[in-house]
Amino acid sequence: MTKYLTAAKNEIKLNFRYRFNLLAFSTGLLFPLLGYVFLWKTAYSGGGRVGEYSLNGLFTYYFWALFLDYTLPVFAYGDMAWNIKSGGLTLFLVRPFSFLFYYVSIIAGGTLVWATVNLAVLVPFGMVFARYFIFPGLTDFLVGFLFTAIGYFLALLLGFVINLLAFYLGDPSGFRGLYGWGMMLLGGSIIPLDLLGFPLDRLPFRFLYFIPAKAFMGEIRGDILGLLFEDVLWASISLFLVLLLWKRGLRKYEAYGG
Repeated sequence: MTKYLTAAKNEIKLNFRYRFNLLAFSTGLLFPLLGYVFLWKTAYSGGGRVGEYSLNGLFTYYFWALFLDYTLPVFAYGDMAWNIKSGGLTLFLVRPFSFLFYYVSIIAGGTLVWATVNLAVLVPFGMVFARYFIFPGLTDFLVGFLFTAIGYFLALLLGFVINLLAFYLGDPSGFRGLYGWGMMLLGGSIIPLDLLGFPLDRLPFRFLYFIPAKAFMGEIRGDILGLLFEDVLWASISLFLVLLLWKRGLRKYEAYGG
């Protein structure tokens, strides 16, 4: 266990080595949020309305959805696929060091950094525009955090699935681009899924951004325990798929070198 904690710590140090890049990327959160503020403010002042959302509701939804979009490890790490394709996986197979757990560790370290930096950027922004923000109560915050935690593992496992396709496709980079845009749309970071309707608001990807954001807003409708069970079920199915791709991929894996 110590070696995986060390890997996570090293990833945290590596992220802080490039502080300017880290801050510059996180401040990218501000531009879409600013755009949403002025866009929806103009639309609502002209008598327009977006579904059942109030101006404050839309701003709060995108606040949480974009934070989750910038924080959850939907892509996992691209060099995971590169190690499989290039033969670097062999170094893991000949040592008492799990390839999958190694990436779980470094992604966890990276996520901790990104979540901290993103909040450091968003909290002052939310305070400036506090009149548009719906603050969660304690119960809503805890429920939202729980959905976020499960959504984190779902995002991680889906990212693993994409990278493990390297066993079968060689280079899944084309799928990664398509997958990224697909998750933004199907997960609800581009448009709230209740505006798109069935069946998009019933797919498992809604647990990445849409459901956690609505939970923080206190707007989860229906059986919360049922939704939590479904969330865990999809994460479990994703874990099964990861293990299946991994075991079958190892049978196909070949690496050459001297």
